[in-house]
Amino acid sequence: MKTGKATDQFGISAEHFKYGGEKTAKILTNLINEAFKFKRVPQCFKEGIVSPLFKGHGKPICLPKSYRRITVSPVMGKLMESVHLCLEEPKLLKVQSRLQRGFTAGVNPTFAALPLTEAIIEAKELGQTLYTTFVDASSAFDVVWHASLLKSIFQSGISGQSWQILNDWYTNMSSAVRWEGKLSTSFAELQGVRQGSVWSPSVYKLFVNPLIKKLESDSLGFKIGNVFVGTPMCADDLLLISSKPDELQTMISYTAHFAETEEYNISKEKTKVMIWNSSLNCNLWNQMEKFHIGSETLETVENYKHIGIDRDSREVEATRTIIGNRLKTARQTSYALMGSGLHGLNGLNPEVSCKLWSTYVVPRLLFGLEIVNLSAKDISRLDIFCNNFLKQIQNLPARASNAGAYLLLGQLPIIALLHKKILITFGTIARSDSVENDLAKRQLSTKGKNSKSWFIRADKILKQYNLPCASEVLLKPETKYKWKMKVKKCVDGFWSEKLFTEAKSKPSLRYLNIKNCKIGVVNSIWKSAGSEQMCIRKACYKIKMLLDTYILQYHRSKFSNGQKLQFVRCVRKELKI
Repeated sequence: MKTGKATDQFGISAEHFKYGGEKTAKILTNLINEAFKFKRVPQCFKEGIVSPLFKGHGKPICLPKSYRRITVSPVMGKLMESVHLCLEEPKLLKVQSRLQRGFTAGVNPTFAALPLTEAIIEAKELGQTLYTTFVDASSAFDVVWHASLLKSIFQSGISGQSWQILNDWYTNMSSAVRWEGKLSTSFAELQGVRQGSVWSPSVYKLFVNPLIKKLESDSLGFKIGNVFVGTPMCADDLLLISSKPDELQTMISYTAHFAETEEYNISKEKTKVMIWNSSLNCNLWNQMEKFHIGSETLETVENYKHIGIDRDSREVEATRTIIGNRLKTARQTSYALMGSGLHGLNGLNPEVSCKLWSTYVVPRLLFGLEIVNLSAKDISRLDIFCNNFLKQIQNLPARASNAGAYLLLGQLPIIALLHKKILITFGTIARSDSVENDLAKRQLSTKGKNSKSWFIRADKILKQYNLPCASEVLLKPETKYKWKMKVKKCVDGFWSEKLFTEAKSKPSLRYLNIKNCKIGVVNSIWKSAGSEQMCIRKACYKIKMLLDTYILQYHRSKFSNGQKLQFVRCVRKELKI
């Protein structure tokens, strides 16, 4: 259980049990064992406090739909849920669809976007039009029908004592709403699974599992070779992929029928269609009214955000929108941190600023970019943004050497960080028994070097850093830690050598002691500056002189057109310095 979380309605937090000693552990063990023995959950474990969380994104603050319902459950109840889930999780993973990527141990949720990336490229190379529908379920977790949920749990293989405990858990549940520090009266929960509960993600996946399984068993959806990728799903976000418009409409109709049967709604306003490699634009497709849910026509759009990743149907690589939005998000994050001193002169020590940059800005800048294929132009835009930012926090002019700016802070270029993410993602795929693993084997064995497949790109990056080729990594996958350390060592070594070579070729960096520069280690000038503004200001001048960007009177005299300056004595003193 995670620490540092809110207390429950009894004022208990995880820390009470974690540091409660052997006596507390013994009491809890006896309590949970008795609950399992009698197949009954204590009523106090079923109570919860609902905290409405504003979704943001420009939604009206006065509408209830603009809030996400988060339930704080009793800590003792969460502990019992955790024990119960550990016992049953192996059974759940056996029946779970391989295309369900949400809330699965060892799987990044963005993996649900990789089949779409490959499907777009595959359709383009085969000269096919690709049809996709992004299905949005309205308040999916909050409207789950308990009777159907318990039926799905039973059909998945959870029976006997375990099923009876879950059945009792969803009987006589109650919650109260906390708003502005006050609690409402308790009310009964007759539907839905709690967001914030330990079991909720797993039971919801069982609830929607028959839908994905049925579409796959009926061969409805897109295939890359013999690998089915037609219904990738991340929790409640479902994507339907097909190369035939009639087949896609059949998939939409079946999804709508499943939702009606299980008594939840699909949002017609948020469910969108995107068409790739088509000679017709969105306006013409909308006029044709080709795709429907019931009597309502679905809108065809050019771009859509899927699992936080922007997709644009106007390009094969689909990067026109995503790069602009990632840069916008990174700028907004850095602006939000300016109040804490994340800027150049008169700000925080660049050593601290660099840590803030790596912790908050870089993850938001690179989110999802390891899954899409970026062009050289896209990478150049990212590189320019990062170069300028690292110079600004060191109060360096734009003309300062890029290599010098990176070496002083011990940072890697953004392309190196992106390559690390791609290689670590590929290592995760190699270790897993997943659709992505099957897809990797198929693409690497059938695609040529000129293919734009994500896996071919990963293979080229592996060779760039003298790592084993992609096929070897798939045959002999290494452990997570070992692979991560190997990638770090190779990437850091490659870019260290490249930055050192560039620094040696720059006359402006002749004063920089390259031997003392190391990736991950900040230059001693910044380290010794501390947090006092006067010391940081002095360090800024030292850094400028070190990178030969500080303008002396000696430099000005070179551009004086033969005129004698009044500061000759100053020039002599500066030259002696």
